[in-house]
Parts: sequence; C-alpha cells; structure tokens
Amino acid sequence: MFADNKFRFSLQWGNDTAEKIQAGELLERLGNKKSEFVVLAVAEYLENHPDLAQAGGKIHIEVRPAQTREQLRAMVEEMAKAALDSFMAGMRLVPADAPETQEGPTKEDLADMLANLDAFQ
Repeated sequence: MFADNKFRFSLQWGNDTAEKIQAGELLERLGNKKSEFVVLAVAEYLENHPDLAQAGGKIHIEVRPAQTREQLRAMVEEMAKAALDSFMAGMRLVPADAPETQEGPTKEDLADMLANLDAFQ
C-alpha cells in the first residue's frame, strides 16, 4: 500500500520450513533495518530475474517441507517403537514351562479358535 509518500507492508509467516526460520531470524536481528534489507533483496532478485519487472511477469514459489520423507518415516517409526515399548512394559512374561492358569483361554479353546479361522478367509 502506498500512503503518506511511503510503501507500507506487513509480513508474517510461520516457522514450518528451514528457509522461513532462517529468514525470520535474520530479519529479527536487523531491527529497524529490515525495510532496507528487503528492498535490497528484492532489487537483487529482480536483477537476476528481469522478466518479473515487466507487467504480467509471473513468479513461481516452491515451498519445501521442513522434513524429508525419510525424516518423517524415521519419526513415525520412532513413535511406533516407543508405543510398542510402552505397551510391552505392561505385559507379563510367563515361562513356557509355567503351569497353566485359568486367567486366559485353555489350549483346547485356542485349538477351537484356530480350527475356526477358515470361516474368515
């Protein structure tokens, strides 16, 4: 917006990419010199892309995610492992030669269940 013989803009962005964080931290350090820096940066960009200075010139902006696909996969695997570890911590291990208790199904119950699996195929 052009008013009072000055251009006025308000810029905001999140911290969801490394580029946005880097730009935000730099501008924070500049204090009251942000405007001059932005003008110089845009002027240099236009110098390297003169077609944009013409009316109707288009710019393509590509936003890259903060994490790569591999990093996201590693995060998911780590969370799944943590959840499994937490679940397993609540489990009670029983030696194979321990006497059976009536807390769960008997061997006969399990055999019947396995025999009936064919009904679900």
